[in-house]
Amino acid sequence: MRAPLTDIRDKVTAFRGAASAALAALRAGLEQLFATSAVREFLDLQLGTSHVVSQVEKLIKELPTTSLAGRRAAPVQVGEKDDCSSDSVLADLNCVATSNYW
Repeated sequence: MRAPLTDIRDKVTAFRGAASAALAALRAGLEQLFATSAVREFLDLQLGTSHVVSQVEKLIKELPTTSLAGRRAAPVQVGEKDDCSSDSVLADLNCVATSNYW
């Protein structure tokens, strides 16, 4: 009578060990997925920042050629603000980064 119970106990113990190993592997995979997701989000932000910096550099290079070409820029109204205007250069860059300029 003890032999079948011991056999069942051994099978249950083996299954429990296999289930624990599978659970540990799943948890490790999820941790890796979360880490990869965080790194990808960071890289996407860096890519967006790179695009913004590139656009700003391009606009800065165009400033002297625009003024030399004799073009007259529209006057800037002090106190007038649109959706993306602010007093902070960083906020303006953030506005450009979140807009669909490219």
